[in-house]
Amino acid sequence: MEKTLCLLLFLSTSHKQKLALCTDIPISTGFGNYSDRNQNFSGVQNNDELKLVTSKKTNISSPQRYQSKLENQRCMIVKERDYLECGTYEEKMKLGKTSLPKVRDRWNSLHCSSVDKKKIYPLMQVSTKPIYYLSTREGFCSHMSQYNTIWNWARARERSVITFDYISFRHYGNVSVSVCDVFALPKSFKCLKGDQRNRLTNNLNCIIVGKPGAWNTVRRYYDLTDSALICGDVNIRNIQCLAGFIPALDKHKVIYPPVNHNLYGNYNFSKYYNKLFTRITGMLRVNEKNTVVIHWRRGDQYMRCDQGTDRGVNCKSVHEFIKKVNSISEKFTLNKFTKYLFTNENNTSILGKFEAHISIEYL
Repeated sequence: MEKTLCLLLFLSTSHKQKLALCTDIPISTGFGNYSDRNQNFSGVQNNDELKLVTSKKTNISSPQRYQSKLENQRCMIVKERDYLECGTYEEKMKLGKTSLPKVRDRWNSLHCSSVDKKKIYPLMQVSTKPIYYLSTREGFCSHMSQYNTIWNWARARERSVITFDYISFRHYGNVSVSVCDVFALPKSFKCLKGDQRNRLTNNLNCIIVGKPGAWNTVRRYYDLTDSALICGDVNIRNIQCLAGFIPALDKHKVIYPPVNHNLYGNYNFSKYYNKLFTRITGMLRVNEKNTVVIHWRRGDQYMRCDQGTDRGVNCKSVHEFIKKVNSISEKFTLNKFTKYLFTNENNTSILGKFEAHISIEYL
């Protein structure tokens, strides 16, 4: 299929990073056309407790892995959320990973020392099953961020992730998209075709994580029924099916593992996309070894700036933007690199003497 391609990658092989390359040249993307895809997915909801099947009790600091019955997933109540936090703190302290005063203060405020361990134990058990993750319908780089977060969380619990390709009419039209097509990824992260989702998740209670009413908790965005549960937090140790924009969660909460690893490694393309990338850079006469491509999101982003959901450089003045670029250039010794700027800021005059090749995107 012929499709205009915008690869948001950082073109710097010397630093093993890639950020962005956009072209309006028709290129065969390799993404599949799913015009006949069945989108009438449904979830099975039930508010009963998650039933754990364990053979014997273990210490909190070394939680046993178990097989769980999947039909009764539900949201944690506040007490369970606190118990899970207590158990996670205790786990970290026994492993010698934390002794900060703020941790001790939080531990004391939750009265963790007096909590019955029998209440904590079931919440600390780790499932052996993969996490099925239903992503949003945002752009490709947004998906890269979503998948990296859920994969880090799963990896910390020795679990794997299964996700599904998706259709975003706003971004790609009637074309299914999968990061697994583009990058060489570890075996612990797997992408399946969208038409397999209904069969694999039909007996799972897929919960949506986030705040009710937020853009990322609209049930129809995930093809879930109106009875799908929306939960403020999720127990990543035993959750089976999860939907939502999880990078928006408070990742500083101790119940969520830190995002320390990179799902994409050195951003190694699959064989097909490696050839495609070489073809595009050749067409544009771009030497990837000394080129930096920057995407400055403006225009349609202002609403998010006004709402306070984006406080980044997209919302700031051109002086702050140039300051940020110069800072990154100094940090990674990119001052002598050729810079390409792709932006949907219509007024290019505000960029002043910014030394870059400027391309305007009309969104």
